[in-house]
Amino acid sequence: MKTLTISGDGSMQTYSDGNQPWYTIMSKLTTITIGEEVETIGSYAFKGANGVTSIDLKNVNSIGSYAFANSGLTEVIINNHMKTLGEKVFSNCLNLRKSVPLQT
Repeated sequence: MKTLTISGDGSMQTYSDGNQPWYTIMSKLTTITIGEEVETIGSYAFKGANGVTSIDLKNVNSIGSYAFANSGLTEVIINNHMKTLGEKVFSNCLNLRKSVPLQT
């Protein structure tokens, strides 16, 4: 069981597939925690994180292309002020059944 915490403020870097700094542990991740000040998730950031089933994106305003593609997500919490969803953000998330928009 591995947890990855993303902190800082503003936008995450955009990555190419396989070029994420945590790529070597991506398949072992079970939890990804996004800090309250992170506003943008970069493209391909968590592609292939198949052990992660839930993610809280309530403070995120933009998600890059393929950011969660091929992941194990079953539930996503988002805010109702999401500005941008990139191409195929949740592509091949075959078990994704629930997206919870927060009322803010």
